[in-house]
Amino acid sequence: MVESLGSTEASTLVISGEVSEILELVPAVPRLEKLLHHLRGCEWNDDESDEETYESNVNDPLRRRRMTLDELRNIVQASDSELEEGLRKARILNLGGTLRPLPMSSLTEILVTLLLTIASTGLPRPPKPIPLVKLVQNIEDEFQVNPDVMEHIAIWYGTISGEGDKRMWDADMKAIIGEIGVGILRRAEDPVEEVEFVERWKEQVGDMFTEHIDITLLDGNYLSTPIPHTGYGESSNTLLYYPRSSLPTDAAQRFQALFLTRPKWKTEDMAIYLEDIAVDKKERDRLMLNASLFLYRPPIISGSFAQ
Repeated sequence: MVESLGSTEASTLVISGEVSEILELVPAVPRLEKLLHHLRGCEWNDDESDEETYESNVNDPLRRRRMTLDELRNIVQASDSELEEGLRKARILNLGGTLRPLPMSSLTEILVTLLLTIASTGLPRPPKPIPLVKLVQNIEDEFQVNPDVMEHIAIWYGTISGEGDKRMWDADMKAIIGEIGVGILRRAEDPVEEVEFVERWKEQVGDMFTEHIDITLLDGNYLSTPIPHTGYGESSNTLLYYPRSSLPTDAAQRFQALFLTRPKWKTEDMAIYLEDIAVDKKERDRLMLNASLFLYRPPIISGSFAQ
Protein backbone atom coordinates (compact mmCIF):
# COMPACT_ATOMS: atom_id res chain seq x y z
CA MET A 1 0.00 0.00 0.00
CA VAL A 2 1.27 3.47 -0.87
CA GLU A 3 0.25 6.57 1.12
CA SER A 4 1.04 10.23 0.40
CA LEU A 5 1.66 12.44 3.44
CA GLY A 6 1.35 16.23 3.20
CA SER A 7 1.15 18.55 0.25
CA THR A 8 4.62 20.06 0.44
CA GLU A 9 6.85 20.26 -2.62
CA ALA A 10 8.80 17.26 -1.39
CA SER A 11 5.93 14.89 -0.72
CA THR A 12 6.73 11.84 1.38
CA LEU A 13 5.69 8.41 0.17
CA VAL A 14 5.21 5.66 2.74
CA ILE A 15 5.15 2.11 1.43
CA SER A 16 3.74 -0.50 3.78
CA GLY A 17 2.98 -4.15 3.41
CA GLU A 18 3.24 -7.57 5.00
CA VAL A 19 6.06 -10.05 4.72
CA SER A 20 4.62 -13.32 3.51
CA GLU A 21 7.85 -15.24 2.99
CA ILE A 22 11.37 -15.07 4.38
CA LEU A 23 14.25 -16.43 2.33
CA GLU A 24 17.43 -17.44 4.12
CA LEU A 25 20.72 -17.57 2.28
CA VAL A 26 22.87 -20.48 3.35
CA PRO A 27 26.30 -21.63 2.15
CA ALA A 28 26.29 -24.29 -0.54
CA VAL A 29 28.91 -26.36 -2.26
CA PRO A 30 29.24 -25.20 -5.90
CA ARG A 31 28.26 -27.90 -8.37
CA LEU A 32 31.26 -28.02 -10.68
CA GLU A 33 31.27 -31.73 -11.42
CA LYS A 34 30.45 -31.11 -15.11
CA LEU A 35 33.55 -29.01 -15.78
CA LEU A 36 35.42 -31.88 -17.41
CA HIS A 37 32.29 -32.93 -19.31
CA HIS A 38 32.20 -29.55 -21.07
CA LEU A 39 35.90 -29.85 -21.91
CA ARG A 40 35.89 -33.45 -23.09
CA GLY A 41 38.11 -33.90 -26.12
CA CYS A 42 40.16 -30.79 -25.30
CA GLU A 43 42.79 -32.51 -23.15
CA TRP A 44 46.35 -31.21 -23.32
CA ASN A 45 48.77 -33.41 -25.23
CA ASP A 46 52.50 -33.02 -24.64
CA ASP A 47 53.29 -33.15 -28.32
CA GLU A 48 54.06 -30.25 -30.66
CA SER A 49 52.24 -32.05 -33.47
CA ASP A 50 49.07 -31.89 -31.36
CA GLU A 51 48.80 -28.12 -31.90
CA GLU A 52 49.82 -28.41 -35.54
CA THR A 53 47.16 -31.04 -36.18
CA TYR A 54 44.51 -28.99 -34.38
CA GLU A 55 45.30 -25.84 -36.37
CA SER A 56 45.37 -27.70 -39.69
CA ASN A 57 41.99 -29.38 -39.14
CA VAL A 58 39.92 -26.18 -39.16
CA ASN A 59 37.43 -27.61 -41.67
CA ASP A 60 37.13 -31.01 -40.01
CA PRO A 61 33.46 -31.38 -38.84
CA LEU A 62 34.60 -33.76 -36.07
CA ARG A 63 37.15 -31.26 -34.72
CA ARG A 64 36.23 -30.40 -31.13
CA ARG A 65 36.06 -26.64 -30.66
CA ARG A 66 38.08 -25.49 -27.67
CA MET A 67 36.37 -23.44 -24.99
CA THR A 68 37.45 -20.16 -23.42
CA LEU A 69 37.03 -19.18 -19.78
CA ASP A 70 34.33 -16.64 -20.64
CA GLU A 71 32.37 -19.27 -22.54
CA LEU A 72 32.59 -21.65 -19.60
CA ARG A 73 31.33 -18.91 -17.24
CA ASN A 74 28.17 -18.68 -19.32
CA ILE A 75 27.25 -22.34 -18.84
CA VAL A 76 28.51 -23.09 -15.31
CA GLN A 77 26.63 -21.68 -12.33
CA ALA A 78 29.40 -20.52 -10.01
CA SER A 79 31.06 -17.32 -8.87
CA ASP A 80 34.39 -16.33 -10.40
CA SER A 81 36.27 -17.47 -7.31
CA GLU A 82 34.38 -20.79 -7.21
CA LEU A 83 35.03 -21.38 -10.90
CA GLU A 84 38.72 -20.56 -10.49
CA GLU A 85 38.98 -23.00 -7.59
CA GLY A 86 37.09 -25.63 -9.58
CA LEU A 87 39.49 -25.29 -12.51
CA ARG A 88 42.42 -25.63 -10.12
CA LYS A 89 41.05 -28.76 -8.46
CA ALA A 90 40.22 -30.30 -11.83
CA ARG A 91 43.74 -29.47 -13.05
CA ILE A 92 42.56 -27.52 -16.08
CA LEU A 93 45.13 -25.42 -17.94
CA ASN A 94 44.40 -22.07 -19.54
CA LEU A 95 46.71 -22.06 -22.55
CA GLY A 96 46.49 -19.45 -25.28
CA GLY A 97 43.08 -18.41 -23.99
CA THR A 98 41.55 -21.90 -24.19
CA LEU A 99 40.91 -24.41 -21.42
CA ARG A 100 42.78 -27.74 -21.59
CA PRO A 101 42.37 -30.47 -18.96
CA LEU A 102 45.76 -31.87 -17.94
CA PRO A 103 45.64 -35.69 -18.02
CA MET A 104 46.43 -37.14 -14.59
CA SER A 105 49.08 -39.44 -16.02
CA SER A 106 50.92 -36.45 -17.48
CA LEU A 107 50.59 -34.55 -14.20
CA THR A 108 52.20 -37.38 -12.24
CA GLU A 109 55.09 -37.62 -14.69
CA ILE A 110 55.73 -33.87 -14.57
CA LEU A 111 55.69 -33.80 -10.76
CA VAL A 112 58.23 -36.65 -10.66
CA THR A 113 60.50 -34.76 -13.08
CA LEU A 114 60.04 -31.63 -10.97
CA LEU A 115 61.37 -33.38 -7.86
CA LEU A 116 64.21 -34.91 -9.86
CA THR A 117 65.15 -31.47 -11.19
CA ILE A 118 65.21 -29.93 -7.71
CA ALA A 119 67.36 -32.78 -6.40
CA SER A 120 69.84 -32.86 -9.29
CA THR A 121 70.41 -29.25 -10.36
CA GLY A 122 71.46 -27.58 -7.13
CA LEU A 123 68.23 -25.63 -6.63
CA PRO A 124 67.25 -24.71 -3.06
CA ARG A 125 65.66 -27.58 -1.19
CA PRO A 126 62.12 -26.98 0.09
CA PRO A 127 60.98 -25.44 2.37
CA LYS A 128 63.41 -22.83 1.01
CA PRO A 129 61.89 -20.78 -1.85
CA ILE A 130 62.97 -21.83 -5.34
CA PRO A 131 63.69 -19.37 -8.20
CA LEU A 132 60.71 -20.10 -10.47
CA VAL A 133 62.22 -18.99 -13.78
CA LYS A 134 65.33 -21.11 -13.24
CA LEU A 135 63.23 -24.14 -12.24
CA VAL A 136 60.97 -23.83 -15.29
CA GLN A 137 63.95 -23.36 -17.60
CA ASN A 138 65.78 -26.38 -16.19
CA ILE A 139 62.73 -28.61 -16.59
CA GLU A 140 62.19 -27.41 -20.16
CA ASP A 141 65.84 -28.02 -21.05
CA GLU A 142 66.04 -31.48 -19.48
CA PHE A 143 62.52 -32.86 -20.04
CA GLN A 144 60.95 -30.57 -22.69
CA VAL A 145 58.02 -29.66 -20.44
CA ASN A 146 55.99 -26.70 -21.74
CA PRO A 147 56.89 -23.64 -19.56
CA ASP A 148 53.26 -22.46 -19.45
CA VAL A 149 52.17 -25.86 -18.16
CA MET A 150 54.94 -25.79 -15.57
CA GLU A 151 53.85 -22.38 -14.31
CA HIS A 152 50.28 -23.63 -13.88
CA ILE A 153 51.60 -26.54 -11.82
CA ALA A 154 53.65 -24.15 -9.68
CA ILE A 155 50.48 -22.21 -8.89
CA TRP A 156 48.51 -25.39 -8.09
CA TYR A 157 51.19 -26.82 -5.82
CA GLY A 158 52.58 -23.85 -3.96
CA THR A 159 52.75 -20.08 -3.62
CA ILE A 160 54.52 -17.65 -5.95
CA SER A 161 55.92 -14.36 -4.67
CA GLY A 162 57.78 -11.54 -6.38
CA GLU A 163 57.54 -10.39 -9.99
CA GLY A 164 59.11 -11.19 -13.33
CA ASP A 165 62.44 -12.98 -13.30
CA LYS A 166 62.67 -12.59 -9.51
CA ARG A 167 59.62 -14.73 -8.78
CA MET A 168 60.14 -17.31 -6.04
CA TRP A 169 58.14 -20.50 -5.54
CA ASP A 170 57.28 -21.94 -2.13
CA ALA A 171 56.46 -25.57 -2.91
CA ASP A 172 53.66 -27.41 -1.11
CA MET A 173 55.59 -30.63 -0.69
CA LYS A 174 52.74 -32.55 0.94
CA ALA A 175 50.46 -31.78 -2.01
CA ILE A 176 53.13 -32.77 -4.54
CA ILE A 177 54.11 -35.99 -2.77
CA GLY A 178 50.44 -36.86 -2.23
CA GLU A 179 49.58 -36.33 -5.92
CA ILE A 180 52.43 -38.61 -6.97
CA GLY A 181 51.16 -41.26 -4.54
CA VAL A 182 47.64 -41.00 -5.95
CA GLY A 183 49.08 -41.35 -9.46
CA ILE A 184 50.88 -44.57 -8.50
CA LEU A 185 47.74 -45.97 -6.90
CA ARG A 186 45.63 -45.01 -9.92
CA ARG A 187 47.81 -47.16 -12.17
CA ALA A 188 47.41 -50.25 -9.97
CA GLU A 189 44.74 -52.49 -11.49
CA ASP A 190 44.35 -54.60 -8.33
CA PRO A 191 44.59 -53.86 -4.59
CA VAL A 192 48.23 -53.44 -3.57
CA GLU A 193 49.84 -54.18 -0.22
CA GLU A 194 50.58 -50.97 1.65
CA VAL A 195 54.23 -51.89 2.32
CA GLU A 196 54.83 -52.61 -1.36
CA PHE A 197 53.01 -49.45 -2.37
CA VAL A 198 55.10 -47.25 -0.07
CA GLU A 199 58.27 -48.72 -1.58
CA ARG A 200 57.06 -47.75 -5.07
CA TRP A 201 56.19 -44.30 -3.74
CA LYS A 202 59.68 -43.83 -2.32
CA GLU A 203 61.25 -44.81 -5.62
CA GLN A 204 59.20 -42.21 -7.48
CA VAL A 205 59.84 -39.24 -5.17
CA GLY A 206 63.54 -39.94 -4.59
CA ASP A 207 65.61 -40.16 -1.41
CA MET A 208 65.56 -36.40 -0.81
CA PHE A 209 61.79 -36.29 -0.36
CA THR A 210 60.83 -39.64 1.23
CA GLU A 211 60.43 -37.92 4.61
CA HIS A 212 57.22 -36.33 3.31
CA ILE A 213 55.52 -39.65 2.50
CA ASP A 214 52.41 -40.26 4.60
CA ILE A 215 49.44 -42.49 3.77
CA THR A 216 47.05 -39.78 5.00
CA LEU A 217 48.09 -37.71 1.97
CA LEU A 218 45.98 -40.13 -0.08
CA ASP A 219 42.79 -39.56 1.94
CA GLY A 220 39.70 -39.54 -0.25
CA ASN A 221 41.39 -41.62 -2.93
CA TYR A 222 41.68 -45.14 -1.53
CA LEU A 223 40.03 -47.88 0.50
CA SER A 224 42.13 -49.78 3.02
CA THR A 225 41.46 -53.43 3.91
CA PRO A 226 43.39 -55.20 6.70
CA ILE A 227 45.23 -58.43 5.89
CA PRO A 228 46.67 -60.63 8.67
CA HIS A 229 49.85 -61.76 6.92
CA THR A 230 51.83 -60.39 4.02
CA GLY A 231 54.82 -61.35 1.96
CA TYR A 232 56.80 -59.11 4.28
CA GLY A 233 55.96 -61.28 7.30
CA GLU A 234 53.76 -58.80 9.13
CA SER A 235 50.17 -57.61 9.23
CA SER A 236 49.35 -54.85 6.82
CA ASN A 237 46.61 -53.43 4.60
CA THR A 238 45.76 -53.53 0.94
CA LEU A 239 45.04 -50.25 -0.80
CA LEU A 240 42.46 -49.92 -3.58
CA TYR A 241 42.12 -46.78 -5.69
CA TYR A 242 38.70 -45.29 -4.91
CA PRO A 243 38.54 -41.52 -5.57
CA ARG A 244 35.68 -39.49 -4.14
CA SER A 245 35.91 -37.27 -7.24
CA SER A 246 34.32 -40.13 -9.21
CA LEU A 247 31.29 -40.36 -6.88
CA PRO A 248 27.92 -38.59 -7.32
CA THR A 249 27.64 -35.12 -5.79
CA ASP A 250 24.03 -35.71 -4.74
CA ALA A 251 24.07 -36.81 -1.08
CA ALA A 252 21.59 -39.69 -1.44
CA GLN A 253 23.38 -41.08 -4.48
CA ARG A 254 26.76 -40.62 -2.79
CA PHE A 255 25.68 -42.71 0.20
CA GLN A 256 24.16 -45.35 -2.04
CA ALA A 257 27.46 -45.67 -3.91
CA LEU A 258 29.46 -45.81 -0.68
CA PHE A 259 27.33 -48.50 0.94
CA LEU A 260 27.27 -50.57 -2.25
CA THR A 261 31.04 -50.51 -2.15
CA ARG A 262 31.35 -51.30 1.54
CA PRO A 263 28.46 -52.27 3.90
CA LYS A 264 30.15 -50.90 7.03
CA TRP A 265 32.17 -47.73 7.43
CA LYS A 266 34.24 -46.21 10.20
CA THR A 267 32.95 -42.74 10.93
CA GLU A 268 36.31 -41.11 10.18
CA ASP A 269 36.54 -42.93 6.82
CA MET A 270 33.00 -41.94 5.89
CA ALA A 271 33.66 -38.30 6.80
CA ILE A 272 36.53 -38.11 4.31
CA TYR A 273 34.18 -39.10 1.49
CA LEU A 274 31.71 -36.34 2.38
CA GLU A 275 34.10 -33.39 2.56
CA ASP A 276 33.49 -32.28 -1.01
CA ILE A 277 29.68 -32.23 -0.72
CA ALA A 278 29.41 -30.55 2.72
CA VAL A 279 30.22 -26.90 3.39
CA ASP A 280 31.48 -27.55 6.93
CA LYS A 281 31.77 -30.14 9.68
CA LYS A 282 28.25 -29.42 10.96
CA GLU A 283 26.74 -30.14 7.55
CA ARG A 284 28.90 -33.23 7.18
CA ASP A 285 27.76 -34.57 10.56
CA ARG A 286 24.13 -33.97 9.58
CA LEU A 287 24.61 -35.95 6.39
CA MET A 288 26.19 -38.80 8.31
CA LEU A 289 23.32 -38.84 10.78
CA ASN A 290 20.84 -39.11 7.92
CA ALA A 291 22.91 -41.88 6.37
CA SER A 292 22.90 -44.15 9.35
CA LEU A 293 19.98 -46.57 9.55
CA PHE A 294 21.69 -48.57 12.22
CA LEU A 295 24.64 -47.86 14.50
CA TYR A 296 26.28 -51.12 15.50
CA ARG A 297 29.07 -49.83 17.68
CA PRO A 298 31.25 -46.73 17.65
CA PRO A 299 32.92 -45.82 15.44
CA ILE A 300 31.23 -48.04 12.80
CA ILE A 301 28.38 -46.89 10.56
CA SER A 302 26.25 -49.43 8.72
CA GLY A 303 23.23 -48.90 6.51
CA SER A 304 22.17 -46.69 3.65
CA PHE A 305 20.90 -43.18 3.16
CA ALA A 306 17.64 -42.54 5.03
CA GLN A 307 15.22 -40.37 3.12
